[in-house]
Amino acid sequence: MTGPLSMDEQLLTLLHKAREEDDAEARLELNSLLRNDPEARRIMAMLLVDEQAIINHLRDDSIVSILDPNRKNIKAPARNRLPLLPVGAAVAVGLILGMVGMSVAFGYARPKSIVTPIPVAHGDFDSLPLEPIERGFSSSFGQWSGDPANVIEDADGNRRLRFMATGNVKGDPNGGASACNAFQFIDLTNLRVQRQIAEPASQSTLELSVQFDREPDSAIDKEFPKLKSGCSIYLFETDPGTVIEGWPHILSDAVAIGRKNVRIKRGEKSVKVTATCILEPEATVALITLDVGGIGSRKTPVELGNYYADDVRLTLATHPKLPVRIEK
Repeated sequence: MTGPLSMDEQLLTLLHKAREEDDAEARLELNSLLRNDPEARRIMAMLLVDEQAIINHLRDDSIVSILDPNRKNIKAPARNRLPLLPVGAAVAVGLILGMVGMSVAFGYARPKSIVTPIPVAHGDFDSLPLEPIERGFSSSFGQWSGDPANVIEDADGNRRLRFMATGNVKGDPNGGASACNAFQFIDLTNLRVQRQIAEPASQSTLELSVQFDREPDSAIDKEFPKLKSGCSIYLFETDPGTVIEGWPHILSDAVAIGRKNVRIKRGEKSVKVTATCILEPEATVALITLDVGGIGSRKTPVELGNYYADDVRLTLATHPKLPVRIEK
């Protein structure tokens, strides 16, 4: 004979019946509990994870970081992070994900994520002249620079970035030339101050998205079948000049990194690639990169010309820190 259900088991059972079985009586009972019982509201706040935060972080390996302010001291396992939530071993991952995306229309309001666009200078390339971007690193904020890449114009008047050849951004003859990169520095100092004033207890993430195109080229496709397009976010607590001087070894000093690479099928249009990373409070500068690579270790440049990037966007998602504990 089983004993009475605990409060969290009762809430989860009612929530499951109301959502999955469309049980009207369960919905009424859940409404009543949440309106009249402070303990029920407190437990529900622990069970419901903000949907935008969990969707963003399920794509990465950082779900633990949005759940515990002491995340740097916790080493999460590579898989099965969601069962670490202290809601009991009987709570299946499917039920937790079933709650995600469900609006809480039971008379209980919970905090929402706030998504704010961060300006990327010439993110659509339409205002840039039809010429190569600056070679090497530019220490100026809001300026594209990097390896050989040109701004081109399509028949419809749209402008985009064309990756012309792999290179070495520092011009080091002994360095690698396995990718073609375009870089831009973004100043985070004002954003850092605003976040500390407005949402000192919040958790924030940056999301960089790019539209990539690939046009067929028999010679390049045959010689380098494993080429990939991608984007990255590197956050530093320093200035652009220091990043340039220490590149690429300074990557080990980055306070946060987000990367995403995909292989685009020949002729496939507008494949969106997205990279995300935690916006650590100490970060003062972001370096965003667009790249085509995957050639392997080599020092001689490779001619490209059939890869394109457009519609570069950067957004800040601010997530409330909910009272959820991580159990080791």
